[in-house]
Amino acid sequence: MFLVGASVEQVLDIDVCIKIENTTGEAPKLYGRHFNHEDTLVSRISRDSIDACKTYFRDDLSRADWQLVVELKRLLDIH
Repeated sequence: MFLVGASVEQVLDIDVCIKIENTTGEAPKLYGRHFNHEDTLVSRISRDSIDACKTYFRDDLSRADWQLVVELKRLLDIH
């Protein structure tokens, strides 16, 4: 689902939760101190996960979903 200008809660009418994991040696990231509700958060995605989506979920994902994957590939420099 492509969320342009809308939150997950607005589109799906559900509550969501995210987990932010630190990489080795980094200090924990705290809501309100390091980021807040106005920051853009993106999903971690890899070439392997994109290929799995193409193989197993191609028909389940909408055109907007695939546009989001393309944007994430560009943002995360995935080839």
